[in-house]
Amino acid sequence: MSSVSPTTRASARVPAQRADESTPHAQPVRSSLSPADVDAALVEGRLQPHFQPIVGLPSRHVVGFEALARIVDRDGSLVPPARFIPGIEGTPQIVRLGTRMLTMAVRAAAAWRHAGTSLASASISVNVAPAQLDVDGFADFVPGLIRQYGLPASALVLEITESTATSEQARPVLDQLSASGIRLALDDFGIGFSNLDQLRRLPIHILKLDQSYVAGIDRRGTDQSIVRTVITLANDLGLAVIGEGIETNDQAAALLQLGCRTAQGFLFARPNTSPQAAAEAVVPTHERLGPVEAQDPDRATWSAAIDCGVLAAARLLTKPQDRHRGALYALAGELARHAGWPAPNRHTASRLALVHDVTRLLVDGRLPDVLADVDVVSALLTTAGARHVVADPDCEISLVNLARDVVDAAAIIDPDVGPEALRTALRDAAARTDQQPAMVTALLACALEPPTIDTAHHILDDLDARRLGRRAMAERLSQSLGLSRLLAGAQDADQLLVAALEEARRIMGAAAVSLEQWERESGTLRVLANVGELGPGEQRFPTDETYPMTEAGTTAPALTSGLVAITTLADAEAYPFEVALLRQFHKGSSAAVPLFLEDRVWGQLWFATGIADAPFGARDVDLLATVATLMSGVLAQTENLDRRARDLYADPLTGLANRRSVDDHLARLRAQGDAVSVVAVDIDGLRLVNETYGTAHGDDVVCQVADLLSSSVSAVPHAIVGRLGSDHYCAVLPGVGPDAAVRLMRAAAHEARRRLGVGFRVGVAHVDGPWGGRDVLIEAAVAMNAAKASGPFAQR
Repeated sequence: MSSVSPTTRASARVPAQRADESTPHAQPVRSSLSPADVDAALVEGRLQPHFQPIVGLPSRHVVGFEALARIVDRDGSLVPPARFIPGIEGTPQIVRLGTRMLTMAVRAAAAWRHAGTSLASASISVNVAPAQLDVDGFADFVPGLIRQYGLPASALVLEITESTATSEQARPVLDQLSASGIRLALDDFGIGFSNLDQLRRLPIHILKLDQSYVAGIDRRGTDQSIVRTVITLANDLGLAVIGEGIETNDQAAALLQLGCRTAQGFLFARPNTSPQAAAEAVVPTHERLGPVEAQDPDRATWSAAIDCGVLAAARLLTKPQDRHRGALYALAGELARHAGWPAPNRHTASRLALVHDVTRLLVDGRLPDVLADVDVVSALLTTAGARHVVADPDCEISLVNLARDVVDAAAIIDPDVGPEALRTALRDAAARTDQQPAMVTALLACALEPPTIDTAHHILDDLDARRLGRRAMAERLSQSLGLSRLLAGAQDADQLLVAALEEARRIMGAAAVSLEQWERESGTLRVLANVGELGPGEQRFPTDETYPMTEAGTTAPALTSGLVAITTLADAEAYPFEVALLRQFHKGSSAAVPLFLEDRVWGQLWFATGIADAPFGARDVDLLATVATLMSGVLAQTENLDRRARDLYADPLTGLANRRSVDDHLARLRAQGDAVSVVAVDIDGLRLVNETYGTAHGDDVVCQVADLLSSSVSAVPHAIVGRLGSDHYCAVLPGVGPDAAVRLMRAAAHEARRRLGVGFRVGVAHVDGPWGGRDVLIEAAVAMNAAKASGPFAQR
């Protein structure tokens, strides 16, 4: 560890500025400015914020900025912070400068977020000097400032040093700021003296790795070991990590490999007075078009040239509103999926179906000039020529012939190849005696749920867009109006969700999209609907498709921070769980996009590209966020359509189980004869919070306590948390003894005190013989009332 003491470090503390990141145009350091010089600069408006981007790895999309202070000298040169901070440390000028910088930074962030540009979701980080925290009313000034400019509390990050964070004098102010929703970052982490116990108790959300450790991270040694340990620690504590001072691609790659997904430094961009210009200087990764065949051996079976040729031929063969060819394409892909074929074979079968009659294009035995450079199209329908495409070409060709027979039969029944006609034709085909058992199973599975049929031109537009990558922003944003129109007309919640998901998929040029709800009680993501090209085992409306957030390296941080997380097959080493999902569902890349409902994270959209599509990259982040915002409106509409049924079993404010749902859960446990501990929880001090800060803040505390209790019991199978009154909760813990239940609640109470400034009064009742549902709830409530008189915890 560095030998720099906290006192020495604090003396160089720069509000809204890092001393080692001055711009390349700064003049050589001369004598320090006096407090009077700084006062004059403030009066004359010569304090100037510069903005340095904070980027997400590996895509390098801008997720926020740090505001860095500069003073413009009277000769027009920029004065570096080393010339004006030391002279005003501990004086009133440091407070005035810090307050001015905070105001300018918040105003700038509000402007770029309200402008609807690519920075609409970017946060702002501002350094805070210890003297600012000592000013009476600072904890009220900051929330008032962001309300004045309409900036969400979560969009502001206040950066403090370890010595400041561990100060007993500053702690109440930090607790109040954190409770208001403002995020706190521990700056230059690793060079101070905060111990693990202090770190666990601090009301912080972000650790910023000091650049002295990042500098050597690309080489094996102590720096790499320390950074790995810090990142692991942060993950365990639920903290985000930002690597500072990144100057080389090797450092960025090493940081990502160790599990840090956010960074800043000269590698990405230097500070700039214009946030937009600073963001434009960041060069995103994953910008190439077309398939990335080297990432996966399976991709080599279908090249970009073949894909281009097939789609060009299909354009020549297709008539307007051609549903027959569209049905053939959809059915071939679905039959291959139900038959359990790997992704390359499914891809080949569906594309072959688009050009099953390519011989119609031959003129004197040759293809027209437009296809002269892609003569592999004609070879696709011959066994000899197709061997370089698939290992067993006869298999795909046979499948296309089978699909064509089914579609032809359905077209005789219904020229539009409607679902009932397709279902009848599929059943008839399955009844033929010459079918292989696997294909019979696939035919019957398709008959149960026939694929959705689009016109061929619609399909080709979609495939072309995916092959070339996402289209121009203006065009794609114009398509998003379709989502807005859906909000006005739909009357059925399920119909609205499916239509909106399909519209979102098309806007993004994705192969598939899933709607996933965050179940806080169990710490899982539950898939409610899948749309598009479904992978093996996926269903349009799955009954039990869940994913534990603890296994995913990108999901939990993305949801809690509200950021888009992009994963490609190239990220296998850093994110094995996400890449395993891509391979399982035969996809090339994914984008996890948080969805908000009433200012809380509700769940996420999981977009995926196909194996031959252009992967998601940094250029897609803005549109992904826009689509998610529109989808949040769809969710709100479905909530309105379905609110009456949902309110029967859920608390409307927190989304937790209500009393009816808790009673039903207890009844099921009682019928099974399961032992159970029931915990009654009362928020200690909620009335004071409401009286001091208002009921809106009190409601926010109630919701945060709900999230905290849900995450605390998420590891207990079949546990639920319910809200029974304004400040009364209960937790039902099957198979958990009373002592273990108390330990869980002690940990939750400690975290509530640390993060929210409120405590719990807890009563625990345990039963393992015959019992009644209401009896155990009453016992827990009696124990809780006893705790109010004797201490925070009681058992019965």
